[in-house]
Amino acid sequence: MMKIGMMLGLICSLLVSTLAIAQEEEKQEMTKDAWEKAMQEAKATRDQLKTEIDSLDKEIAQLKTRDAQLADDIRKGNEELATLLGESQKKDFEQRLDRIEAMLDDLAKLTGQDLSDREGDLNDVGTSIGDARAQRLAQLQEYRERLEKQQQRLDDMRGLIAELKAEKEEVVVGTWAEDRACLWNIAKKAAVYGDATLWAKLWQANTNTISNPDILKPGQRLKVPKKAPLTSQEIAALREYHNERAAEQPQYAESTDDK
Repeated sequence: MMKIGMMLGLICSLLVSTLAIAQEEEKQEMTKDAWEKAMQEAKATRDQLKTEIDSLDKEIAQLKTRDAQLADDIRKGNEELATLLGESQKKDFEQRLDRIEAMLDDLAKLTGQDLSDREGDLNDVGTSIGDARAQRLAQLQEYRERLEKQQQRLDDMRGLIAELKAEKEEVVVGTWAEDRACLWNIAKKAAVYGDATLWAKLWQANTNTISNPDILKPGQRLKVPKKAPLTSQEIAALREYHNERAAEQPQYAESTDDK
């Protein structure tokens, strides 16, 4: 009986081991199938992407070919236009651009108020550039680029004048101890008028804040009119100022040099 029991136990152990091995093999087989499926899907995705990339490469090649054709067409068009207009017209046009360049070179030597005083000349240059751009030759690349550079130079100079005007729209009064701040000295500053005798222009433009032209307050903001000769009203105010001072001080001389 004991031998039979031992035999049965051995048989059971063998059955359990066999079943475990079978289950493990089945599990491994399922994992392999899933892996193969994932690999197939990845390959399909890769093939699709490769097809799309090949299509994009073809489009890029076509666009490059088209771009080269357009560049060649433009070159031929420029050559045909130059031939059509003739070398003599090109020479005349180049001389026109040279004159514009010379005017710009002359104005570029100026700074500050000197440049601002030549604003009319800048406008003339702008008109010349506009007229040149309206010509058929201006369509040629070499001339178009040259005109663009000239326009940029002109715009830069106009920008400088605009900055100067903005600076001159208002001035802040300093102290007498540090700046000798008075209307005479403020008008004398290069950034204002560069001319002390125009101090009455500052006075008359700020009568709402200046009750006595001999007294200014540090930090006071004064409007600065555009530089110009004194108007009849400003001259009359200046004359009245001198007459009042002469009446107060008999030794006072009616001279703007004393202000």
